[in-house]
Amino acid sequence: MTAKAQQQGFSLLVALIFLTVLAMLGFGAVRSALMEEKLGGNNRERAIAFMAAEVAMRQAETYIATADNLPASGTTASGTVAVSNSAASATFTISYVSTSGGRDYYLLRATGYGGRKTLLNTTQTQLESVVWVEQ
Repeated sequence: MTAKAQQQGFSLLVALIFLTVLAMLGFGAVRSALMEEKLGGNNRERAIAFMAAEVAMRQAETYIATADNLPASGTTASGTVAVSNSAASATFTISYVSTSGGRDYYLLRATGYGGRKTLLNTTQTQLESVVWVEQ
């Protein structure tokens, strides 16, 4: 046999190995891109939930500033806030904490929910603040 006859199958083997390596690199790149897409979506949901919670906190602060009857000891006031241009939603609760030095203290708790709501996966952010009101 000549040297040329011995090399005929070798180029096919090299080409198959090269294509296999390229395919593995391609699959890895696609998997990485999909993971980045999921991370980006989760970060967006977290930001939307945080913004919704901020809206609810501002609404609770407005309620405290303008309400004639604030919650008494052992009671709470609550509300639901619609977030415009978004599927997100938010709620707030106002709870009486104590009275000290001529001031009533209230706990404001705001919870914002992301726009993607499923049975097992709802992104939510909770903010809390203690405020006082002169008696």
